[in-house]
Amino acid sequence: MTSIPDAPPAAARLAGGYYNSGSVSEANPGGFSADGHFANFPAALADVGTVAAYAGAVARLAAAAAGGATEKAAAMPRVTVSTSAPSGGADGDLWLQIA
Repeated sequence: MTSIPDAPPAAARLAGGYYNSGSVSEANPGGFSADGHFANFPAALADVGTVAAYAGAVARLAAAAAGGATEKAAAMPRVTVSTSAPSGGADGDLWLQIA
């Protein structure tokens, strides 16, 4: 079984508020205000790219782990659940069809 790698540090910076609208300073290195955007906007975009690449890698791992799941699902019976009466009966009843 393939394990999912840990998320890159960029994910924590993006999710944790490292980049923000406050003034950039020693205490707030991710700030965009006070000309912080010159350094931090390109860095934030690079972090978005890193996280997107990570998400793609995890999606490929999931697809590989699923194996022939699509083909297996296509071979299974179709199940339809509805609350509207298909042919008589009362609307609001629960209808289950297996085809």
